[in-house]
Amino acid sequence: MESMAKNDPVVALIEDVHWADPSLLDLLETLAARVNAPVLFLAMARPDLWEHRPGWGGGLRSATTIVLSPLTQDESRSLMAHMLGADEVPTEATGPVLERAEGNPFFARELLRMLVDEGYLVRDDGDWRLHRDLPASLPDTVQGVIAARIDLLPPIEKRAIQDASVVGRVFWQGAVQRLGATDAGAAVDGLVDKDLVWERDTSVIEGERELIFNHILTRDVAYNGIPRSRRAHAHREALSWVEEVTGGRSEEFAEILAHHAELAGDTERSARYAMLAGHRNRRVYAAEEAIAWYDRALAATMKMGPEATDPLVAETAVARGEALEQLGRFDEAHAAYVTSLDRARSAGEGQIEAEALAALAHVLWLLDRFEEGQRVLDEALTRAREVGATHLLSRLLYTAGTISFGRGDFRDALKLHEEALAVAKEQGDMEGEAWARHGLCETRYFMGPFEEALAQGMEADRLLRRLGQRPMVYHNQYMIGFLLWQMGRLKEAIPVAEEALAGAREVRDRRNEAFALAGRFLIGHSEGDPVAVMDAMEQALEMSRELNTPRLEAASLGFGADVLMDLGLTEKGRDYATRALQLTEQMHSTFAKGRLYALLGWTDIRGGDVTSARERFEEARRLAEGVLTEELMSYRIELAAWDDAGRPDELVDAAERLRGAAEGESLNFLAWARYGLGRAALLRGDLESAQEHARAARELAGQSGERGAECRAHNVLAEVLERQGRNQEAAAEARRAAEWIDRMAGKLPTDVRSAFVSQPLFRDVVSARDRLNA
Repeated sequence: MESMAKNDPVVALIEDVHWADPSLLDLLETLAARVNAPVLFLAMARPDLWEHRPGWGGGLRSATTIVLSPLTQDESRSLMAHMLGADEVPTEATGPVLERAEGNPFFARELLRMLVDEGYLVRDDGDWRLHRDLPASLPDTVQGVIAARIDLLPPIEKRAIQDASVVGRVFWQGAVQRLGATDAGAAVDGLVDKDLVWERDTSVIEGERELIFNHILTRDVAYNGIPRSRRAHAHREALSWVEEVTGGRSEEFAEILAHHAELAGDTERSARYAMLAGHRNRRVYAAEEAIAWYDRALAATMKMGPEATDPLVAETAVARGEALEQLGRFDEAHAAYVTSLDRARSAGEGQIEAEALAALAHVLWLLDRFEEGQRVLDEALTRAREVGATHLLSRLLYTAGTISFGRGDFRDALKLHEEALAVAKEQGDMEGEAWARHGLCETRYFMGPFEEALAQGMEADRLLRRLGQRPMVYHNQYMIGFLLWQMGRLKEAIPVAEEALAGAREVRDRRNEAFALAGRFLIGHSEGDPVAVMDAMEQALEMSRELNTPRLEAASLGFGADVLMDLGLTEKGRDYATRALQLTEQMHSTFAKGRLYALLGWTDIRGGDVTSARERFEEARRLAEGVLTEELMSYRIELAAWDDAGRPDELVDAAERLRGAAEGESLNFLAWARYGLGRAALLRGDLESAQEHARAARELAGQSGERGAECRAHNVLAEVLERQGRNQEAAAEARRAAEWIDRMAGKLPTDVRSAFVSQPLFRDVVSARDRLNA
């Protein structure tokens, strides 16, 4: 659309939008919202549209709804004069038409055409006149007018329009010839001359003349005139003709082929083409439409024998499961894969059996049922090798890596993803390579180095976009967003995270939407937008429960606990961390477990139980060791806890650990480390060291957008400068520190605001600001 409008404005006319499926309606809304060019989308629809999509287009900027009222009598007269190419039309002809049409332009047009066709209205020396009196009554409905016009056609044209109606609103002259019309070319020319059908400029079938009925009602009336006894045979002939002229393009024409097969009573071809229509929709991620077609295919197989049914059901069910997976309906997808597996084994279809096992292992990973997934995966690898399904090997190795990843065994995950990449590259499997690189991206996100993780993620993004795999593009995007945030590149992370979230919503991928929300609230927390953070957190938690994915719920609870602790909501933070830990243990996983122990240690500090806190921090360090992201998260939480406690020795230890992990990897976590060292030095009375570290923290936090660390660094500097007697400079630092607190507090609900501002550190900041600026 943008390229078409590069030089001149474009009007895109979309007719009959009331018949559009949900995906097309979504697409039109997306284009209208995103196209950055002078394009007017003119969507024509009947009021029926508002019955199934009441708010369609309502949330778009620059969107206008124009309700078309019936034409006035003057407008109707102008329309008829335009149609006849005359300045005036005899009033004795227009009067009855106007009365009957009641402002409906299509009705008026068809009535006028009928009067011309039947010889009532004739042209004489360029002027139109009434040749004979009009009949006593005119048809009451548009359908009646169309039927009257069709009845007046010469026999060859009447047969041609009926045969064309069998093919569909869009039809081809060759199909009309095949269905028995005599001299189809001349007959079609006659229909074009009478404006019953229109010829199209191009044809989707090379070498075939393509036409379209002037209105769907014209097609329907013509079709209803065909004797029922002839319809099944006609559809059978249409089906055979379309198959012959579209050889090798069955999936492209699957909807048309399935329609004719069903009306021809050909159950086997109906099932096969409905399945292919499902494949076609699934390839463009129209999952709901794909599922509807797969259901039609499975319904058709109920009328077939088991020998023909089993292979078809096996292939349909595994594809249906993949569409269900996209929508986050994992339990239903699991059931579909089990059905596919049973039928594939019954039919002796080894390739489909291997595919069903691979899909089953993958959905078990999505459901966080790692032990079951591993057992099925081992079986899938064996079966894929036995039947020569080498195209599945890299995907299976990727799934093996994701299962290890879900368990928290990142080293094993790394090895498996590297093996998957090697296999994919050896086989020239672009999809396998893209998935393997994504696996390396998310594993390196935990293990480091982050630059390597980002390089793998960006290459995966390039390949996935080239393949058109939109759900995986957005799945990979949120990992890139996580990485950029964690590296301290917040400005780059924000648009990536936004694209991941919007994209996941567009393709209705609920799981990726929830993970993208988790990334968005991490970024929002750094930016200092607590309302957006809490809203995203609640949405992610709700989705994780709907999807029945414990790891997603545990991750959301863990992220949420960290946010809640920063807001001063200690008891709720403890509850979140405890529930996340319970879920992690139920999964027999160590995924993100270290930071959960660190969070519970922080709650112990606030509760005054230093002994328990030390034990928790020790366990957190043990679990996080060698896993870069876990080290960064756990050490930052431990630093915050000892900062709360005002214990400089422990604070220095945590800050040095964090500094060692963050150096060369993460600007924002390095900012926290330098702040911790500055705060510890201040507590010890070492003003010079405190000032050095706080200035470094302020600079790093400013670069990375880590507003919480920046506020705290300003506070340390304010206290240092005040002790040095540099009150004017101290006042400026105190103001900057307090600005962040005021901004945060101003956005929070009353009960949360009270907890936030009552934390000792923030009370001190506000007090210093007020004292130094008095």
